[in-house]
Amino acid sequence: MIDLVAARVTRKGLDDAAQSSARKAGGGAKKTSGTGSGGEARSHPRRATRLRMGKIADLDDRFLSECAIRDLSAGGAKLIVAASVPLPDIIVLFDELEETIVPATVRWRRGNETGVSFDVPPAQLRHFRSRRLRALAYRYYAAKD
Repeated sequence: MIDLVAARVTRKGLDDAAQSSARKAGGGAKKTSGTGSGGEARSHPRRATRLRMGKIADLDDRFLSECAIRDLSAGGAKLIVAASVPLPDIIVLFDELEETIVPATVRWRRGNETGVSFDVPPAQLRHFRSRRLRALAYRYYAAKD
């Protein structure tokens, strides 16, 4: 599991690191405006989402939990998942709105918020043959083996 204490970085520390890295690279790091007095350095622009639901499965295509997808970018997402739900390091995320599936690496957890990164772009569900994965698209997604 990820050591949350070691992974925790203050917003100011992140901003300082991004500015320092941008100076060294000649302005290569893109800075986007954030919600505080400073900004946040991100590889991919994110967009906040509302009422966007998803489902989480493990790598064996077993359903683990429902989730709300809060922030979404080409490189990852912030998910709202019950804090009591244990998640493996790598999950499969199904986006109900777009009907896409993407493997994602859990990067951090704080209470019921979970940050994940995508190693590959999301793919349309219709490209998958797994009955368990395809069952995620249904309202009642339990499928017998």
